[in-house]
Amino acid sequence: MSRLARVLLVATALQSTAWAKTVKESLRFTWESGAPNGQEREFIHTNGQFPSPTLVWDEGDDIEITVYNDMPKNVTVHWHGLDQKDTPWADGTPGLSQRPIKPGGEFVYKFKASPAGNHWYHSHERMSLVDGLYGAIHIRPKQDRTDLWRQISDDEEDIKAMEQAALDPEYLVVSDWSQYTSDEYWKISTDSGMLVFCLDSILVNGVGNLYCPGQEFLQSELAPGLVEDAFPPGTEVSDKGCFPADLDQVQGGPWNVTRRPDLIPPRVQEGCVASENANATITVDPSKNNGWVSFHIVAAATIAQIAFSVDDHPFYLYEVDGNYVKPKKFVSAVMSAGETFSVMIKLDQEPGRYQMRIPNSGASQVLGGYAVMVYEGHENDETSDSPYLSYGGNPASPEVEENSYFPWMLQTDHAEPWPPNKPRPGNADQEVLLALGRVGAPYNYTMNTKYLLPIDFHNNDPLLFYPNSTLGTESENLVIRTKNGTWVDLILQVSTLPGDESAFEHFIHKHGSKTWRIGFGSGVWNYTSVQEAIDERPEDFNLETPGLRDTWITEFSIGGVASWSVFRYYVDNPGPWLFHCHIELHLMGGMGIVIMDGVDAWPGEDTIPTEYRLT
Repeated sequence: MSRLARVLLVATALQSTAWAKTVKESLRFTWESGAPNGQEREFIHTNGQFPSPTLVWDEGDDIEITVYNDMPKNVTVHWHGLDQKDTPWADGTPGLSQRPIKPGGEFVYKFKASPAGNHWYHSHERMSLVDGLYGAIHIRPKQDRTDLWRQISDDEEDIKAMEQAALDPEYLVVSDWSQYTSDEYWKISTDSGMLVFCLDSILVNGVGNLYCPGQEFLQSELAPGLVEDAFPPGTEVSDKGCFPADLDQVQGGPWNVTRRPDLIPPRVQEGCVASENANATITVDPSKNNGWVSFHIVAAATIAQIAFSVDDHPFYLYEVDGNYVKPKKFVSAVMSAGETFSVMIKLDQEPGRYQMRIPNSGASQVLGGYAVMVYEGHENDETSDSPYLSYGGNPASPEVEENSYFPWMLQTDHAEPWPPNKPRPGNADQEVLLALGRVGAPYNYTMNTKYLLPIDFHNNDPLLFYPNSTLGTESENLVIRTKNGTWVDLILQVSTLPGDESAFEHFIHKHGSKTWRIGFGSGVWNYTSVQEAIDERPEDFNLETPGLRDTWITEFSIGGVASWSVFRYYVDNPGPWLFHCHIELHLMGGMGIVIMDGVDAWPGEDTIPTEYRLT
């Protein structure tokens, strides 16, 4: 971490202490019917609405949120992107920081609003993110950002306007949606012996449509070369844009599991039925803030890798996962499930209605999503049709591709931290090599070679309170222990496990702290240390301007080409933190591991507030 970054952090901490106020919120969860994309199903409502309400605080506020569980199932709430410094009992992870909140129960989360930026909250009990418990969080900063906006414009009016726009942004909560509840969806996979990941819609702020543009059109929207490189010749998607479930390239293996595609219910994979639902409309006023508007975008997806663009409106990406980045101009950007972006747009086009294109851009399915940005007073105009992105998320031209943000490779991740903030060079104090992938069945995933994290792991005896309970047991293979005040490298290897040579992307999230991605390369990791790899392959490492975030993407591996990533972080937040894939199906299938940071400075019973101690 640079000296400038440390000074800013100290200054922010002093300001937060002086200006902090207590903010009390309440969230009541109910299980009700609704039709966010035009088809009826049951899902989670929060305070009677969907998605969950946006929470806006000031940096350093003392937050108290009372959760009431009026549902017939367990729940917890994770505050994604918040570091929970000195409050690990409020992280909202069952089996690590708390027991699940049972039906009829309540729980009070108390923590500091930190760090500033764009974050979100969501359920973390089983696969219930699929059921709609998610909402945006905006923590307004105390830090002066004049120098950040000065990198976009040197006009003083613009600088002031962008600051105001960023303090009062528009919110886009983007999610994927299925006609099935999380329990039903998981049962389809286990009954059929196949991983099923075909969706129905992309929702924006809780609304969307079922589009049925036809199988021939969907086939034409496949990413160039995808079928030729990754699937058997002649492979066709369904009329929902989904690949055939019973493909070795989709299911991996061979596994000792019988595939039963006949047990996949009708309309899961095919049989598209269109709806005529309203899409989200975002009204903007070009007379405000000198024509600048900020969008805070939350990728609350469960499977999809989304892309974002607004017809005729380039944008400046200035924040990723709550961290400011050196602003850079793009026309589209790709986000993985779990990420948050903030962008600044100049409203300098002819007033009207402009299509916001938010498709699934990954290799899982051809699926479009839309919202509309409307200049105030032009609600009845025709909607634009000048796309940067196609229905399936493909760039509309080579120029669009050149000016789009693709975060999956070190060489294309143009989002360096602002102000400059880099990790320690050389070797870390501890290196951990993890082999990720599928093991044993199409729906089983591991973070550590073969060990699966049970979905109810230690629910009754959370590791925060029983930190030594896994010692001497096989469960210790699901735990990484670090010491406070040390640097740690997490080396992730994909596409080396038997049966998982062709691996889809994984969206990897760490609770409790952010990580720098300092390395990314192809092949098998066979180095004795990270420094050895740096010496041999310097082009695959960046320790000067590496990205810093809490959610990263691994590479989509085609044809058994392995790859690896190296993530570095500093241990200064003792507690049990989940490190996992943010694809809900993968986490449900076991793709998580517990990082017990700072075991030598573990929160003792005397430091845990009385109301959080287990009885």
